[in-house]
Amino acid sequence: MTSLTLTNRDLQREETRQRLYLAALHVFRRDGFGPARVDDIAKLAEVSRAAFYFHFPTKEDVVLRVLDEAEGRCLKALAQLESPEPLRALLETVAGTLASYWRYEEDLIVDALTMDQRLRPSSALRAHLTGRLETALRQGELRSDFAATTLTELALGMLRTVFIEWARGTRKPPLEEQALAAVRSFLRGARPVKH
Repeated sequence: MTSLTLTNRDLQREETRQRLYLAALHVFRRDGFGPARVDDIAKLAEVSRAAFYFHFPTKEDVVLRVLDEAEGRCLKALAQLESPEPLRALLETVAGTLASYWRYEEDLIVDALTMDQRLRPSSALRAHLTGRLETALRQGELRSDFAATTLTELALGMLRTVFIEWARGTRKPPLEEQALAAVRSFLRGARPVKH
């Protein structure tokens, strides 16, 4: 057997990890992240508490996987854009992709997104956005009041706030509409003033 071949044990481990992940999401949605108990997750997945901790050292590690999935979808969508992508298209793709992901995770939005900055201060999506915003700054597409890293955090922070407020509120208008409105607001504020 080569090192690339998965053994039955590897497959069983991955299946257990996936069961635990889905069970954790169910319990988080039902009880909320804070009150969710590892014992309840393990029971639902039909494994021991120790098995949970083998696969996920903390409940936050489950949330990291949720955040990674959302980011993965976003990066995949960005890869479909022509390079170099227009700034508006880039930001609308990020907003639309994240909104379409989070609208189905409305019970997890608040907990997951409030943890995002603390658990993942850097990520592939942040790096991609920062690189594109650095280019936009050099080309005069954006005002130079802030560094690209600050602009990245402002853009992601606006989206994070829109998503959280949507989840806490009436959920109207649709999340995608609110996310795209946030992009338009960001661009209005970040674009150079024409004299």
